[in-house]
Amino acid sequence: MILSKKFVSSDISEARYDTIAHTMTIKFPDTGDYQYDAVPNDIFNGICNAEHPGVFFLGNIKAKFAWVKL
Repeated sequence: MILSKKFVSSDISEARYDTIAHTMTIKFPDTGDYQYDAVPNDIFNGICNAEHPGVFFLGNIKAKFAWVKL
C-alpha cells in the first residue's frame, strides 16, 4: 500500500511511503524526487505530522537512510 502526504512547504512538496517495501519517496520542489530505503513507518508518520517537514527531514531522514535520486 502506498501512503501519500502533500505539504504546503517551500522545502518538501510531497512524501510517499510504500508500506510493503518500506521505501519513502520525497519530492523536493527544487531538486526533484529522492527515494529512501528501509524507512520505518514511524518516520513517515513523523514527517506527516511535523510542524516543519523540512526540519524533520534534516534531523531524522537526511544522511540516515540510503537514498537514490529518481
